[in-house]
Amino acid sequence: MAKVDVLIPFYNTPIRFTRECLESLLRQTFTDWRAIIINDGSSADSTRALEQLLAEYGDARLSYIATPNRGSAAARNAGIAHGSAPLIALLDSDDEWIADKLERQVAMLDENDEIGLVHTACVIVDEHGEEQGRSEPSRDANQLSASAAFERMLYRNFVTASSVVFRRQLGARVGYFDEAFICIQDKELWLRLIADGGRFHMIPEPLVRYREHGDNISKKVERLLGCRAALIDKMQRVVANTPWLSELNWPRVKRGMQRRMHQEAAEGYLSQGRIGKVIWHAIPLRCGFTRISALLMARAVYRWLFPRRTVSPARPSPDYS
Repeated sequence: MAKVDVLIPFYNTPIRFTRECLESLLRQTFTDWRAIIINDGSSADSTRALEQLLAEYGDARLSYIATPNRGSAAARNAGIAHGSAPLIALLDSDDEWIADKLERQVAMLDENDEIGLVHTACVIVDEHGEEQGRSEPSRDANQLSASAAFERMLYRNFVTASSVVFRRQLGARVGYFDEAFICIQDKELWLRLIADGGRFHMIPEPLVRYREHGDNISKKVERLLGCRAALIDKMQRVVANTPWLSELNWPRVKRGMQRRMHQEAAEGYLSQGRIGKVIWHAIPLRCGFTRISALLMARAVYRWLFPRRTVSPARPSPDYS
């Protein structure tokens, strides 16, 4: 049995991205891992390309399972059930790892029994591999109390999925991924892990290359909107059933999450030119009286009045996910 199961869900990912993903895994200085590549009902052409790629590597540590298309949460759960290692690492099929990532995270978990999950900062790259920026969790992330970490996670997902290694027993206590969430299922799991007493640790160096491209699930506005609303409803129940979270001012936090949800939807619809949707979500009743909501409304009106002219979308709220 390997020490780390690496879960790699695959759904019609451009094969050149998956090749780079797997090569970054094979370059790891920590070698006691087993990768489980889960083909989540991809097309025949994508399936053929993936299977040919795996055959080309011929590495016994790369195992492969195929499932009906049910989304990345179900795919990851299938991979978890297929494995048995005490540690679980997540790696999306279009992302890459820096060579010493696993080595550093496994060492951190081996040396600190009280830590249940280790994550890292990441470099954001485009489809050509060019760096676009960095996602760096706040420097005080490791000093946050459990309630402060929970509240911060409600507003902003500061844990990149492809950067995570966590203990299997920690995930087993809460039931792993909720398959009802077709997106933001990682954030939903992090919240339940924190509520269950899981302690997170952040390595500040960027040990992941997170790829942004046109097929990212985060670009699907309607899906995100539905999942944001479902997350708010579920977290309301979690807060109500978790005694130590009673200190959280849930009504205030809920209002903030709802406003951010509508703001994000307005930003997405603006980029699509759906002006009526922008106005519906950006009005102060839903989005709050903020500079961003005012800017969204102004740009929506401008696009309505001058449809042939282009205008860049409003700058999104910082790292809200």
